[in-house]
Amino acid sequence: PVISVYYGISRVSLTMELATKKKTTSPVWTYFGLEKYEEGKVKTEDIAICWKCHSRVHAKGGNTSNLLSHLKTHHPTIHMLVCNALKSKKKHSLNSDNGQQQPTIMSALKKVQKYDRKTKKWRDITNAVTF
Repeated sequence: PVISVYYGISRVSLTMELATKKKTTSPVWTYFGLEKYEEGKVKTEDIAICWKCHSRVHAKGGNTSNLLSHLKTHHPTIHMLVCNALKSKKKHSLNSDNGQQQPTIMSALKKVQKYDRKTKKWRDITNAVTF
């Protein structure tokens, strides 16, 4: 999309197109883009640009804290949508293993099968962890 910015009372269109962030899992990136050069290469992934108001927001290393803060301050309705999506995503990820929970350390250790001390495998493992 082409960004339009108001300078005083006149509207000026800038020919800055935004790229979408690749390899992201956070729904907050739906509302932000990355500035790119004319040939399409992303300038930097450390500064995101809000699709709504075109503000530049620091997002070093893909961190979304500042992006969420921007939405909360400037676009509370969008912030609420993103928070609901994050809650839904978290709830889904907790239930993604057919309702199974990750075993505790103690329950996992109870299932450990002991090696016979007379085997080469037992000697190799013992030597590897003790010497």
